[in-house]
Amino acid sequence: MKIILNLLLLLFLFQFVVLAQTENQRITYVVQSGEGLYAVARKFNVSVDDLCRWNNLSRDAVLSLNQNLIIYVENIQTPPTQTTYTVLQGEGLYAIARKFGVSVRDLCEWNNLTVDSVIYAGQIIIVSAQPGQQVQPGQQAQQVQPAQPAQPPAQQVQPAQPAQQVQPPAQQVQPAQPVVADTERKQNQRIMIFGDSMIEGMRHRIRQYAYENDHEVFSLIWYSSSTKTWADHIDTLTHFMNQFKPTYVVIVLGANELFIRDITTRHDPYVKKIIAKLDDLPFVWVGPPNWRADTGINALIEENVGSERFFPSKDYTFRRASDGAHLVQSAAEEWMDKIALWLNDSVPQPVQMNVPKDKTKMKGRITLLQPLK
Repeated sequence: MKIILNLLLLLFLFQFVVLAQTENQRITYVVQSGEGLYAVARKFNVSVDDLCRWNNLSRDAVLSLNQNLIIYVENIQTPPTQTTYTVLQGEGLYAIARKFGVSVRDLCEWNNLTVDSVIYAGQIIIVSAQPGQQVQPGQQAQQVQPAQPAQPPAQQVQPAQPAQQVQPPAQQVQPAQPVVADTERKQNQRIMIFGDSMIEGMRHRIRQYAYENDHEVFSLIWYSSSTKTWADHIDTLTHFMNQFKPTYVVIVLGANELFIRDITTRHDPYVKKIIAKLDDLPFVWVGPPNWRADTGINALIEENVGSERFFPSKDYTFRRASDGAHLVQSAAEEWMDKIALWLNDSVPQPVQMNVPKDKTKMKGRITLLQPLK
């Protein structure tokens, strides 16, 4: 009799779960560049645990570009009309992104482009998912100004039923905005870039950007360091912040933490401690150019700093040095160029980063710290 009652209870619970899920709309979401479990969960206002359960994933799973995820969302709304724009002669992605007040990263996602894509006059591209209409050449940009950062286009979310198009509610797609975006690029900054040895390959390119844009750059390289190293020795960071007096901070950390088990729980306090030390300084975090599959360091960093201030280096393929981890010089410079473009256009507090015209002219200071014994 007891066994029968237990079976009935299990059957009731199973039916309850099924009914609870059928009240929501099941959709299939296509993972975009740089997105991890935390970013997708925030986008649809669901928990990471639910996302993992629906897709039979672990919390430290690494998502891949164009991977399909099953998501149960509430109150699916009709997708808004996309606003398109006809490219004028001489316009590039960055000029158009500035014209419509959106990020280059969003512009690329909506149009299936990369930051290196070349667009041509007469090409029609999506510039907003807010209600609107096509903008013809010659019209002023303010006629189709999005009121807020644009939503991803409808085709990025594929429904389970092919005949139906779905889009998460506008308020759910909005990522967290930890800081208010500036309208002007910051000029004449004292930029401190600190982290592990991955900085070394691009240190000269950083100083070229500093000279071209009249910044002061202080590169602080701590060999073999990790978030734990910097958090455990936070007085070292304090010392150099007091010495350099930065107005903008770039963190390059994580390459030595790709293989650590349970990193999302074990190293979360270290990431938080580093961020807290920066107080209200504008900062961004450049993720590691993965030389092997990571166990969650990228997701951990992005969860703490927000996708707007996180550069997912793992999405790019770079040529490696003989050790299989570090980048060759040319690849490191290419990496720096991509970071500079991102800083110039796609972060909440952009920094002027015009491409250097003369590679022989540099400006800045490099400080090297030896590994801990």
